[in-house]
Amino acid sequence: NFRENELTIPFGTIAGSRKYNMPVDNNALRSIAIFDENNQSHKLDRMTKDVYDQKYNNKSDGSFQAIPTDYYREGTFIQLWPTPDKIYICELHYWKNLNDLALDTDVLPLPESWHEIVLLGGVWRGYIELGDMTRYTSAKNSQLSLIADAVPTEAKEEIDSRMAHVEVPGREYP
Repeated sequence: NFRENELTIPFGTIAGSRKYNMPVDNNALRSIAIFDENNQSHKLDRMTKDVYDQKYNNKSDGSFQAIPTDYYREGTFIQLWPTPDKIYICELHYWKNLNDLALDTDVLPLPESWHEIVLLGGVWRGYIELGDMTRYTSAKNSQLSLIADAVPTEAKEEIDSRMAHVEVPGREYP
């Protein structure tokens, strides 16, 4: 539960195209936003496959085009409703997965306090492969203990923000 795992990826729509490959491999899509002509952001509503199919089947030629208000996700692609009538900029908000961590080769993009937790995850998986259940249990318990003691970024921000203030030094008047 830390902010560093939240990502936003922009992508553009194409007039007349409703199906888009997701720009990243992810398994935790949080939301999609679209920017209108006034550069105002609007969150797209998620819909089910049945609702999506029903909306397109109700249009005889399936060509209803406007600024999208909804989306349907299936596998590695999303479909927008209605079909974009022009180019729009969208933002895909999602949580990082292990593939995202592997792509960053310079620095682990997590708070430093999580480096040991990630390392212990690899260690206990190694012990499973070796069949060493005693060491697996010890490493797993150590990792769970560190996770339980970790303070989420959100909690730190709440404390810091609530206690933050600005003091302007100046002359005091009677």
